[in-house]
Amino acid sequence: MVSSRRRYRSSLRDEQAQRTRTRIRASARALFAEQGFGSTTVAQIARQAGVSAPTVYATYESKAGIILAMLDDLQESVDVGARVRAAMGEPDPRRQLRMWLAAHVELFAAGADILRAAVQAGDAPEVRALSERGDATRRSVIEGLTRNWAQGGSLRDDLSPTAAADRLWLLTTVEGFLHATDRLGWSAHDYERWVGDLAEAEMFGAE
Repeated sequence: MVSSRRRYRSSLRDEQAQRTRTRIRASARALFAEQGFGSTTVAQIARQAGVSAPTVYATYESKAGIILAMLDDLQESVDVGARVRAAMGEPDPRRQLRMWLAAHVELFAAGADILRAAVQAGDAPEVRALSERGDATRRSVIEGLTRNWAQGGSLRDDLSPTAAADRLWLLTTVEGFLHATDRLGWSAHDYERWVGDLAEAEMFGAE
């Protein structure tokens, strides 16, 4: 029989390990934002988190592993899935498009620093694989939207669902968002309005 003291010690170790993981991620996020993914070392992350470099490696294996954990946190914090499900239930095609874009841009805006670091870490196989999976998921959702619009007679007559999906997929890349906000100085709202107006014209034509 496991004693209550052993259970307490195990629970305490779990809590300490979770606090360590949280400190490492927070330290890495601050350093990535300040000096970029490539210029940040594991030693710097460890020093800022108050742990040893071997602890960072044992916890996340690499800087790319920290990015993967950050991306998981981002998905949970924004709960983009619930926003997308709400958009999919909207009967009006134009409003549906705007709702989906709003959820999409909210995710980008909330995690811009994380996504920027992920783009910079794109050569890491595990980060590249996650990025490709995210792109495939976005493409799948977009194809569902364009098929429904075509079936409902809302999609432009000169566009096939596949061609429409191509255009909407290209318009909604994380790189495009980062170019707009980082290089052009746009706000997330500016980007959402611009891409929404352009996507609506591309999908449905002028009202």
